[in-house]
Amino acid sequence: MSFQYFKFYKGVRTLKVQTNFKKILSVSVTGYITERQTDSNLMLQSVHSSYNYIILNKEIKVYAASGQTIEVTIIGTI
Repeated sequence: MSFQYFKFYKGVRTLKVQTNFKKILSVSVTGYITERQTDSNLMLQSVHSSYNYIILNKEIKVYAASGQTIEVTIIGTI
């Protein structure tokens, strides 16, 4: 299991995965914004990498719509 927090600005970011996963069971992304950011468009995040890509390249590509802190959780077997 891997828990990492990142500060994101708008766009796709590549994050290094530091665990040697053999199989990935789940990837989740949770965004956190400030109280002043009330537009729902600011809370968009998505993963642009397949499970196989993450395992083979030890990285994950994530899109965030605005300046936000996100939590990436990867659950898998090592």
